[in-house]
Parts: sequence; structure tokens; C-alpha cells
Amino acid sequence: MNRMNQISKKDKERIIEDFLLEIVEKIKKGEDVKLKHLGTFKIKNLEKYKFYNFTTSTFDEYENYKKLKFSVNKKLKKQINSEIFES
Repeated sequence: MNRMNQISKKDKERIIEDFLLEIVEKIKKGEDVKLKHLGTFKIKNLEKYKFYNFTTSTFDEYENYKKLKFSVNKKLKKQINSEIFES
């Protein structure tokens, strides 16, 4: 019997919620989160920049901000792409 079938749906949901909460806590601390064979979550600091707002016809400015970035593991990306595009 498959081990995943022995775990209740409610327990599976709790495991995933705890897993995601752990990722969020590490990201809030500014740490990179590497998931073996899956990829990496990183916080990217973006500097302020100006842009033209077509609605108001003025130049506006974004202040410095942070962006969450996920980079897929190279082997996983290659495997997914080969399965999708070779089908």
C-alpha cells in the first residue's frame, strides 16, 4: 500500500500548510529557501525607478521595494520542457 494513502487528507493539508509557513518565515528573515530538486525562493531588492504614467500623462516614481523570485532547478526545468515539447 502506498504510504500517502495511509495519511488522511486533513493531515496532508496540515503538512503542506506547515511547510509553506516555514518557507514564509525564512523569507521574512531575508533568507534564501532552497528546495532540493525543485528550486530556490529569493528576495530581490529592486531600486527605485521612474516610469511614464499614460493615465495621468506624468512621470511617476516607484520607491525601492522587494520582490519574491522563484528559480526552478535546472534539471527539473529541462525534464519538464522535454516532456512538454517532445509530446
